[in-house]
Amino acid sequence: MNQQIVSDDSGTTWRNACKYYWGGCSPTPRVNWRRTDRPLLEGTHYIISSFGQELVINDVDYDDAGTYECYATVRNSTEIKASEKTELIVECTYHIM
Repeated sequence: MNQQIVSDDSGTTWRNACKYYWGGCSPTPRVNWRRTDRPLLEGTHYIISSFGQELVINDVDYDDAGTYECYATVRNSTEIKASEKTELIVECTYHIM
C-alpha cells in the first residue's frame, strides 16, 4: 500500500492517479474509487476525473485521512480485476498568531 502525507492547511488539494494497463483486452475495464471506511460521495470535495483515473480531494482536512482504493471492473461484472490502495495521512497544521 502506498502512503501519502499532506497538510490540512486551508486550500490544500490532494490528487491521486490510478495508472492501469489491461493489455488491450476487451472489454476495457471501468476504473472506480472507494474509501475503505465510509462511502466516497462525489461532489465538490471529492472529484473523480480523467475517466476515473484520478481522485481529487479539495480543501483536505483531518477527516479525509484514510485508505482510498482505485479498482477496475469489467462491464456486467462486480468482480474486481485489479486494485491499488493508498493511505492518505493528514498532518494537522498549527499556527501561532
